[in-house]
Amino acid sequence: MRIEQLEYADTSENWKLSATTFCPDLTLFVGPSAVDKWQLLAAIDTLARFAGGEMPETMWGVGWKMHFTVEGRHCQWIGKVSGRRFSLRRAFRSESLLKLLPRGMQRNLSPTVLHEAVIVDGREILRRWDNTIRRRDNTIHLGGHTLRSASPSKSALAIVRQDAEIQAIRDHLSRILFGEEAADTFAGLGKRLQDLCEEFPTLSAVRGSRLPTYHKLAIVHEIAPAYFAMIVQSVRERFPQIADVGFDRLTRGRFTDVPALRVLEHGTDQWQSELGGTSGLTISSERLQAVLNLASVALWPDNAVILIDDFETSLGTYCLEPVMAAAADQDRNLQVILTSADPDVLQRIGRDRRKVVVWQGSIVTIDDNPEHSAEQARGTDIAVAPGIVERWQQAHNKTAITAGRAAESRAT
Repeated sequence: MRIEQLEYADTSENWKLSATTFCPDLTLFVGPSAVDKWQLLAAIDTLARFAGGEMPETMWGVGWKMHFTVEGRHCQWIGKVSGRRFSLRRAFRSESLLKLLPRGMQRNLSPTVLHEAVIVDGREILRRWDNTIRRRDNTIHLGGHTLRSASPSKSALAIVRQDAEIQAIRDHLSRILFGEEAADTFAGLGKRLQDLCEEFPTLSAVRGSRLPTYHKLAIVHEIAPAYFAMIVQSVRERFPQIADVGFDRLTRGRFTDVPALRVLEHGTDQWQSELGGTSGLTISSERLQAVLNLASVALWPDNAVILIDDFETSLGTYCLEPVMAAAADQDRNLQVILTSADPDVLQRIGRDRRKVVVWQGSIVTIDDNPEHSAEQARGTDIAVAPGIVERWQQAHNKTAITAGRAAESRAT
C-alpha cells in the first residue's frame, strides 16, 4: 500500500489539512509547529483505526479524502462524520449508562457516518449515505446490492466483510501503524517462548504479528539466528562499545521459558541482563531501549505504512540509516512517513523527500520548499487549537499514541 494524497478536516478542533502528497518510499515533514506535524500523522492513524472497526473519539466532525494504491490499483476513500451535537458524552462514559438513555439520544452521543465512498480505478464500488433526517437507517450500496447498516457509527469498510475487494483495502489500511518502540519487555509475555516460536515459525510471520518488538526479537533469536546476527551487527555498528547481544531462557516466579535480553560490552566477560542474570549486572534502560529501537526497524511488518513522530526522540537519530535502508528495500515494500526538527535528520534526508508544514489560521498547508533550513525546524510556534494541543502533549509525554499505538488491538 502507498498513501499518495490526503485531505482532512476536523471541524470539532477547527483544524484542516489541505491536499498533501506523499513520497512513495520516505517522506519527512518539517516545520516550526510540532502540534501540526503530529496531527498530520494522527489523522492518518485515526482513519486507519476507523477503517478497522473502531470509532475513535477524534472522529467527531471529520471529513477526509484519501488517495492510495493497493496492489497496483488506484483507490479513493472519501467520507464525513457528524460533529458534536451536545456534550453529555463525558457524563455517560460507561457503556452500561449509555444503554439506559433513549435510543435517539444514544445516537446523538456517538458520531454518525454521514457519507462514505470507495472508488477503485475510477469505478465506485461502495457508497453509503445517512438518511437519518428522514428517520431511515443508513444504507450501503455495494455493487448492485443495497445493505442495511445497523452500525451508523462504523465505517462501511468494517461492516462489509463478504466482498474480497473491500477486504483487501481494509487489510492494507490495517497495516498503517506508528513505528515508535513501546518499550514492552518480558513483563508482558503471556506465553512460553517455545509456544511463541511454534505460533510464529517464520521471519515473515514474526514481522506481521502484533507482538511487541522485545518478543519478536526473542523469537527471531531462536528461529532465524542469521537474521538475528544481522540485527546484532547493526547494533554494534552504532554502539561500538557493545560486543554482543543475546537472550537467556529463564524461569521467573510461576512463569517458565521466559526470554531475558542480555548485552556484552567490550572489555568485560560479564553479561548485563535485563533481569540481572547470574552476574547481577542489569542493562541500563537507555541501552535496552537503543537495542529495541534498532530491532523494531528490522522487524516492522512488510507491505506497511510506518508513521514516526518526532523521530529523534521516539527512535533516535542512530536509527535513521536503518530506516532509510528499510524504506529503500523493494522486497519489504514499506512507506515511511516521519516528522523531525533535528538538523542531522534534515541534512541526511534528501530535499526531494522533505515537506514543510505551514500553519495559517486553522488551515495547514504543505510547502514543498526545499530551502527549509535546520534553524527554521527549531521554531517553537504552536497552533492555537486547544483540543489538538492537549492531544499532542499527551502523545509527546508517551501516554497516548507514541507509547501505545503499536500494541493497540486494531487487528479485529
